[in-house]
Amino acid sequence: MAERKRKRSLIRSHSPTFCPPLLKSVRTETVTYRNGAIRRIVLHKFLTFDDVEVYPSPQLNVIVGPNGTGKSSLVCAMCIGLAGSTTILGRARDLKDFVKHGSAREGYIEITLHHSGGNHPTIRREINKDRNSSKWLINGQEKRECE
Repeated sequence: MAERKRKRSLIRSHSPTFCPPLLKSVRTETVTYRNGAIRRIVLHKFLTFDDVEVYPSPQLNVIVGPNGTGKSSLVCAMCIGLAGSTTILGRARDLKDFVKHGSAREGYIEITLHHSGGNHPTIRREINKDRNSSKWLINGQEKRECE
């Protein structure tokens, strides 16, 4: 049980000096995010996920797991959440198809990007299944996709 908690805390780390334990003794410089790097991803009723929050490291991130665990769902969320087209994903054409199947009528993607000034912008795309449409919010204010 203690081992499981330790792994979970590494995955959810906010630390700008995060690095795997085996590399701690070798690493001397401080690891920082670059401007525009993804600091946080939140998914609600999106494809395979009910609710998930991911904190990527400022360094290399690798997504691994068995089939059906949501690896490509996470990649789709990054693409759609940053205004990418659904047609390039090869998964579904309509935006409504990215909302989790079942009783969910809407879902959302929320991505926080790094900004060296400290005011990290948060982009939120709310997807409505019934209307096959979405609404964009940046730092809680409604915006158009082109903004």
